[in-house]
Amino acid sequence: GKCIERLVARLTTHVIVVSKTTQKQLILLVSPKTITIIPNGVDQKHIAAIPPAADRSDLIFAGRLIREKHADLLVRAFAILLKEQPGLTLLVIGDGPEGKSLLGLIQETGICNRIRIRGFEAEHDDLIAGMKASKVFVLPSTREGFGITALEALACGLPVVTIDHPANAIREIITKKNGFLSSLSAEDLAGKCREALAHHEVMRDACIATAAAFDWDRIAAESEDYYRSMIAKTGPAKG
Repeated sequence: GKCIERLVARLTTHVIVVSKTTQKQLILLVSPKTITIIPNGVDQKHIAAIPPAADRSDLIFAGRLIREKHADLLVRAFAILLKEQPGLTLLVIGDGPEGKSLLGLIQETGICNRIRIRGFEAEHDDLIAGMKASKVFVLPSTREGFGITALEALACGLPVVTIDHPANAIREIITKKNGFLSSLSAEDLAGKCREALAHHEVMRDACIATAAAFDWDRIAAESEDYYRSMIAKTGPAKG
């Protein structure tokens, strides 16, 4: 996979990446002059029109259950929070190779009645509805090329708690106004989730404003401008 990545990166002198994090990684393979950042986006009007789900939660996680997402760390942090606020609930949406061990950890900590786990939603709107029925989005990941679910959570008005790690591109869009960065510590993650829960209502507008900068209408226009400039420089493709 790494060999293919290196070869593909050299096939063109015009490379588009979705984040500064990915750009930094590609600089090891190609000249920085060939790289342009055009981020992913969200359809904010569509998200705004989706009503919240009936089932409410305090914290929500959405993503593949793989080692780099650290859902187990979230469970340990949530167990700490429950000692202070026993009425809290956590919704985990996703599936993957770490699912079985995650269930074992939940049973081991004895907090099964406070955590709901659902597989990936068949309809994307159901994921958005679940976010809108929650208060804080938590993704303790250490490897994200962009982090589209975090951006969607911001569009829903949820502050985002994630990991301050060099390979986690989510941290590029997180400020003190729309979320919190944590270390890979259950205690620190619990503390950041505690802060987010305490301030989620006053952070709502800042979260939505952050996502507005990534609305698809703006991203599409940026992409069109880029390709028009490339055609102007090199001429239309032949054949």
